[in-house]
Amino acid sequence: MANPNSASTTVTVDSDKTVTANFAPPQYTITMTVIPAGGGTTGPDIGKHVYNVGTVVSITATPAEGYVFKDWSGEVADPNSASTTVTVSSDETITANYYKRPVILDTSLPDAIEGNEYNVAIQIEDSDSNTFTYDLTESPGWLMIEIGRAHV
Repeated sequence: MANPNSASTTVTVDSDKTVTANFAPPQYTITMTVIPAGGGTTGPDIGKHVYNVGTVVSITATPAEGYVFKDWSGEVADPNSASTTVTVSSDETITANYYKRPVILDTSLPDAIEGNEYNVAIQIEDSDSNTFTYDLTESPGWLMIEIGRAHV
């Protein structure tokens, strides 16, 4: 045999011979990353992992203290679920995206409630270190349940 390590080679048949070809499935690298650095961990761990083509790999995202899982970047089954899968078909980078949990910096409540309404001030810092102050008016018999801010 001219070259036993080549995908094609030449065999000279000058007597009875046995020729065996060994095959292996293609392998690809899945690289796990996180944004921002320190925002959390992944399973499999951050770094490069080699799998056979067609392998279904379970992946998980676990946020670090003070962070929240946002979504996955890359070809995953459910980009909005912290636990999902990726089917290996090529080299791929899969990123767990996190954001910093908003922090309430200050609240002010009235010392005493007089009349039918009172004001509450809340100061919040978002994941980009922007500070927002909300001045809210509540009325007796009504309870504020949630304050939201949409990112557009």
